[in-house]
Amino acid sequence: MRILIVEDAVERVEQFIEWLDNHEVVFMASAEKARAWLKDNACDVVFLDHDLQPEHYYALVSGGPYGDGTGADVADAIPLGTLVVVHSMNPSALRRIAARLPKGSLVVHAPFPVLNAITVARILAHR
Repeated sequence: MRILIVEDAVERVEQFIEWLDNHEVVFMASAEKARAWLKDNACDVVFLDHDLQPEHYYALVSGGPYGDGTGADVADAIPLGTLVVVHSMNPSALRRIAARLPKGSLVVHAPFPVLNAITVARILAHR
């Protein structure tokens, strides 16, 4: 299975590598790079974080605007039929991302702390 991980935290990337060692995995740390990659490539699953830049964390805490470069900015580049797993812990992230996905997209919200090898395998089994 080909899986795109959009994540900026190195510790999380390392964890995904461990969990997904039997799959073809591509990592992108920014919304811009993920969008460019999706333009020319296909995947079966996207694990998508929302807060991809330091200023996004400040916006979450302060209630201010997020600006560009969030996981929501990747959402409208994800083709219909791709399983999207939003692993952000940001409570408004799922709503922001889902609003930008194509109608009928399959979306799972699994905040990173609930993910482990077993939950990831179960999520992928539905693909």
